[in-house]
Amino acid sequence: MHKEHPRRAQRVGGLGMARSRLELQGNRNTVTRQLKILAVCTGNICRSPMVERLLQKDLDALFPSTFTVTSAGTRAIVGAPIDPLVHQFIQEAGGQTSNFSARQITASMIDDQDIILALTRDHRNTIVKLSPKALRRTFTLREACVLVANDLVPRESPPTDNDAHQLWASFPSRAGRLRVAPSERHNPDVIDPYGKHQEIYNQMKAEILPSVATLVNWTKGADYPRHAD
Repeated sequence: MHKEHPRRAQRVGGLGMARSRLELQGNRNTVTRQLKILAVCTGNICRSPMVERLLQKDLDALFPSTFTVTSAGTRAIVGAPIDPLVHQFIQEAGGQTSNFSARQITASMIDDQDIILALTRDHRNTIVKLSPKALRRTFTLREACVLVANDLVPRESPPTDNDAHQLWASFPSRAGRLRVAPSERHNPDVIDPYGKHQEIYNQMKAEILPSVATLVNWTKGADYPRHAD
């Protein structure tokens, strides 16, 4: 009976173990780098913190450790906490309000992001002036929601963490063909409530909550709802 050479057996066995390790790593579905999303408004105490905290909460519930959502302001009240009414809105929606300090946006901050969600067209213009190369990665929040409605990705199974990461990472390259002509029925801006009456804060809330939900539903795939445990 032929006896296999011990060195060859060792080599084959080593290849088998290496293949097993690779397969195991693939099954873990690990994301090597978190996708970075930046929300931008004016003072960074009302609109953008609400987007930051609620989008992070919902994405974490579905795709843990896959996304990092932060925020900044074009004329930030640097060091300020979240506006009290917005603080209440975030907590009512299950988001975290601790460890927040308003930040002024910078070109280097912009360049470090994968996707930038501006709360108005003016914010988007300011972002692009600071970093022209960010043009393709910058959208107003409500514009992004209109675009993703035309960006439904057919899947045969629920999306993995890597699927979700890739969906967002590749979105700017698809956005050009998804863009639609402005409509009188669609306002791409989220209203600024700062210093105004409760009704304006409520309007801001009514504009942000469905926008965040739209982006989360797009990420998880409408045909395959994925629920947190």
